[in-house]
Amino acid sequence: MIGGVYISYLVSIILPTRHRPEMLLKSIKSLLNNARDINKIQILLKIDDDDYSYWNHYPELYKLTPHIKILISPRNNGYNDLHKYINDLCSISEGKYLFVWNDDAIMQTDGWDEIIEENEKGLFGDPIQLIVFPTNRLPGVFPLVHRKIYEILGHLSCVAHTDAWIGNVTDKADLMRYEPRLMATHDRFDITGNNDDKTYNSGLGEKDNNPYLLAGETWVSMEMILQRLEDINKLRHYFDKEKIDKSSYIKSEANLSTTNATVDVSKIREKI
Repeated sequence: MIGGVYISYLVSIILPTRHRPEMLLKSIKSLLNNARDINKIQILLKIDDDDYSYWNHYPELYKLTPHIKILISPRNNGYNDLHKYINDLCSISEGKYLFVWNDDAIMQTDGWDEIIEENEKGLFGDPIQLIVFPTNRLPGVFPLVHRKIYEILGHLSCVAHTDAWIGNVTDKADLMRYEPRLMATHDRFDITGNNDDKTYNSGLGEKDNNPYLLAGETWVSMEMILQRLEDINKLRHYFDKEKIDKSSYIKSEANLSTTNATVDVSKIREKI
């Protein structure tokens, strides 16, 4: 149990989706087919309550894996509420890592879950990190967030650009790790020329607004600047305290070892 939550999985896939049942299936298959153990992977989907395109596909989703939860809720402000969808999915997650994913993303790395497990076991340092990795866009597009970071902050993001928010906050708190062995493709229209669909275009203009630009404007607002600073300070404060606690423990252990060593040496001298 971590933070009052029973942790049943290595990773929870955080995946809001809209009007893309076929693409969603392809994306999930790329994760599961490239995994060594699908029983360690939890799939969490957010589907709008006005989106009926998935109805006939629910049975197929559950055939892919039994480790799936689907949150059906109001669309509200659409793209501008993307971070809220993601935060809601995180709140029902049971994974050690929270993997923010897209329905137009394709995992390319065979055995990607084993690589995450190596990081979780601390083979490359403290596992409580944000893991970023290469894509056909930029590293960090699909952030892999250790659960502890989410628990400290209480959210992954306060604006629609979740990848940018959590990347900025963890980078400033020195909690980001680059994992070059992972690779994913973002099969988005402006990058690959594929999937010029309603969902893609809704991010460019909806109700005479541009949600993508509006999210950017929110990002630079004073309220959100202060919120990011608060998030950074929360992480720094927690991990600075952890370092002090660990340092004290190491020193006490070292003193104990030194004392024992002295006693052992004196006994040996007495015998001589």
